[in-house]
Amino acid sequence: MFERFLFRKKILKIVLNEYEKELPYYISLTTKAIETLSPDTTNKDILKMNYDITQKYYEKVINNVSAKLSENNPKFRLRFFSALTSNLCGYDVDLEHLSAGTVYAIAYWTITNKSADIKDCVFINHYVCEIKNKSLKKLDDNAE
Repeated sequence: MFERFLFRKKILKIVLNEYEKELPYYISLTTKAIETLSPDTTNKDILKMNYDITQKYYEKVINNVSAKLSENNPKFRLRFFSALTSNLCGYDVDLEHLSAGTVYAIAYWTITNKSADIKDCVFINHYVCEIKNKSLKKLDDNAE
């Protein structure tokens, strides 16, 4: 039980650190997208841009987390990507609609071979949403 707690804490730290570390990438993509907006840009176009930016951000984090996990054990990279393309981690994984919590669930399963606690997945979803919102607010404040 104690070992599982340590894994949980370490994996949470790895995943959260990668989301924070790649926040400048997310901001950069967002800034570039804002610069391409025109009066003709529809709400649908903006939603699509936001979706694409978020997916690129999550994909970058996925690659970083996978590399981090496999530093000490190369087989973890295979396990990680196997879970990314299936529901091995105990949750439905949809590559077209990634979530921050899904990345954690996959990382947790990769290391422990057990499903992550849904509360941790939801926590990470909310945490990442919050740091993205704060960064966008700063971007908006700097534009004024």
